[in-house]
Amino acid sequence: MPFIFWGLIFYEALKLVKNVKLVWIFAIIFATFNLYFTIEFFDQLAKAKSEAISIGNDKILRQKTRITLEQQELIVDYIEGIYKKNKFAVLYHGQSEFHRAFAYLLDKRNIPRDGISMGENHTTCRKGNYFLIIRTQSSEDNFADYFTDFTVLEEKKFGTLTVYHLSPKPTIINCEVPDQSKFRTYKDEGGAVAKRYTWKEVFNLK
Repeated sequence: MPFIFWGLIFYEALKLVKNVKLVWIFAIIFATFNLYFTIEFFDQLAKAKSEAISIGNDKILRQKTRITLEQQELIVDYIEGIYKKNKFAVLYHGQSEFHRAFAYLLDKRNIPRDGISMGENHTTCRKGNYFLIIRTQSSEDNFADYFTDFTVLEEKKFGTLTVYHLSPKPTIINCEVPDQSKFRTYKDEGGAVAKRYTWKEVFNLK
């Protein structure tokens, strides 16, 4: 649709403006800006897994940072490595724009997972692998409750995302093993949680 509208605008501009060269100059300027920002976007994606890049205010995609699937897979590799050592369920918190993406990736690897329980009626079990996944640029002050109730075992940076491997402090532990039958599945919760597909699944490739 944007290309169709651009064509209509360009067509009308040719009829209204007698100087055709001027119209072409503006067209070239707009195309150049578009190409510049497109190249910059892909350059930021390429750096996302290794650098905590700042993108400013993205008014088009409404993104606060750049995040790639490769980057998320590296984080899941890290989580899976810890899970395999003790087979404890993964309890994690991720910011809204990628929390469910990690749920999907963990489900694909058959790793039991749920969100970290916080608040007055929390359920925090001794046998669990706890993680906090946030944008690297985010202030830790926004997650003060996690750093108060949990001990940071390891902080690992993945470019624009940072993962904290946490351990609950003895004062908040109130169960031994989490009840996996109560883990959130995100099923029947509306279109916002529709199944995610890879290109291989879309084209039914092996």
